[in-house]
Amino acid sequence: MSSSFILSINRLTPITFSFLFAWLTMPSLLCAQGASLDDIMDAHVKALGSKDAIANIENFERKAKVSLEGAFGPMNGTGVEIVDLKGNRYYSHLDLGQYKKIEAMKDGVGWSKGTAGKRDMTDPEIAFAKMNLGASPLLAAYEMGSGILKVKETSTFNDKQCHVIATGALVEYFVNTKTKLLEGMRIPSIGSLVLLDYQTIEGVKLPGKRILEIDSPEMTITYKFNASSINIEVDGALFGGEEAAETIYSSDQVIGFLDRDGDKKISKEEADASPELATAFAYVDTSKDGFIDHDEAQAMVDYQKSQQSSKNRSSSEEGKVTAQSIITSMDKNADGKISKGEAREELGLFFDDIDENNDGFIDAAEGKAVAEFVNSNQK
Repeated sequence: MSSSFILSINRLTPITFSFLFAWLTMPSLLCAQGASLDDIMDAHVKALGSKDAIANIENFERKAKVSLEGAFGPMNGTGVEIVDLKGNRYYSHLDLGQYKKIEAMKDGVGWSKGTAGKRDMTDPEIAFAKMNLGASPLLAAYEMGSGILKVKETSTFNDKQCHVIATGALVEYFVNTKTKLLEGMRIPSIGSLVLLDYQTIEGVKLPGKRILEIDSPEMTITYKFNASSINIEVDGALFGGEEAAETIYSSDQVIGFLDRDGDKKISKEEADASPELATAFAYVDTSKDGFIDHDEAQAMVDYQKSQQSSKNRSSSEEGKVTAQSIITSMDKNADGKISKGEAREELGLFFDDIDENNDGFIDAAEGKAVAEFVNSNQK
């Protein structure tokens, strides 16, 4: 897969994909010539269905066929989104074959899993996911504070006459003056979103097709929703960390995703296409030659596997730490021990005392003594 595609996808990761799955959930508003924001919101609710229909929504799930067209060639896959309004939880899964992206948020805290593993969701990702926790993006924004919404002059969008509501420099909403439903949105510096083929599901109108047009590089991502359900039985495990631990990519896959020039290794520039790997590049590049080769990528994969195994063991030991869990939590190069440079501050203060054989490392035997001390002092 072209690394340019990965770069573009990850450029969208903190903003656009969260926006795509979090802001695209339901139609937004109506604008009448000269109407106030309150008038617009009242009309928007009527266009969506009714106040009662909206109030009855506790959660919803939407499934889509997803296609991508651009310089990278066509790609096809699927998308799933689950929004639990009552439980303040959000989940999305995009699968385009080689590229997969999972996000989940619960009570304002979330994780994301992409090309190079699992990480915490960024503040923009959290913000956009939160905006989805309403019957529509506009309703959520309006309920949080109508002062952020400004009615602007009419404009043409998707060849339709529309009124415009703006949220500062973040996004503009274009409202079809005839249908009184959201025709689409424009995201500065990213592109436009067109909403089509509205469907009525349990008394609420949802767009059946969404087209995201990226400005640079030129790319079009189309979602055709083939299944929508309201008030389903939600699997709470999706919002924890369980699904993020299911798949760990191989070293060949990691290099294949990001290797732009085909030299079978990842440069710092190429690693910047993945926020997860870019952050950890200095630790993974143990040879300090400015590249991540196969052996270094394998060490990273082995480390991820050891972390997953450690988490599984820790969960069954009711919070008790072990020598292995201590070592894997700090062992960045996956050599099975902790160097002084790898030790976190609280351990580093006592490093020389713990390193009984003075070899410059804390091994499993020395880690065991630390674990026994920690566990004995737990309340």
